[in-house]
Amino acid sequence: MLIGGNSHGLADAQDQPPQSCQVSYPQDCTNSAHKNGCIIDAVNNQTSLFLDQSQDPTTRFEALKYIIHFIGDLHQPLHIENAYRGGNEITPVCFAHACSHNNLHSVWDKYIPDKITGTKNDAHHDQLIEAAQKWAEKLYNANAAQDADPLACANIQSPSDCTLPWASEANTYVCSTAMKESIDWYQNNDLSLDYYDSAAPVVEYLIGRAGERLGAYLNALVQAAQGGQSAGEREKVELRKQ
Repeated sequence: MLIGGNSHGLADAQDQPPQSCQVSYPQDCTNSAHKNGCIIDAVNNQTSLFLDQSQDPTTRFEALKYIIHFIGDLHQPLHIENAYRGGNEITPVCFAHACSHNNLHSVWDKYIPDKITGTKNDAHHDQLIEAAQKWAEKLYNANAAQDADPLACANIQSPSDCTLPWASEANTYVCSTAMKESIDWYQNNDLSLDYYDSAAPVVEYLIGRAGERLGAYLNALVQAAQGGQSAGEREKVELRKQ
């Protein structure tokens, strides 16, 4: 999704899943339907805005929210894919009893995470928050038990040094998992069964890593921002957030 754009594609890898998956930057951004760039450019721009002390607090706070959103989206494989508009055009597909108007992209955005967390379609806001908190704790503990993240990065002076490897990693799962079958297969099988079993571990791994990477990136942003602010300026930003 680009700021001001009307598409939810992010890096738009110009590849041919499942035969080949690859992110090529900046070619995939400039050759895509996004005339003003892609998510990797957007994280660059929003990071610069946040670090710019001359910007007003509202602009900087909005930039921070965009960074959080975009880094999260970088870890959803179909956000890093141009084929079939990231799976939006692979429709209709069924996930258990949910069939009408569903597409493969929505399966990854909503239905797989909902099944992992046991979230029902009619869940109230407080139930969604509780499920998300429990899942976050589970993923945090899983990260702690794993080896150190080989793609750990908090280079806020050159954000694409972080976001490009993250996007490339997520894109590999387009070929191996998300789009490994033919369109006919997706349209004629219940994706809540064997497909879910192969996809769920990928979703949990990527979201777990996204949280870890985002936390480190945000810490670096805040440390850099505080290093260039007076105590009074920091207080103004904190009051604005409240």
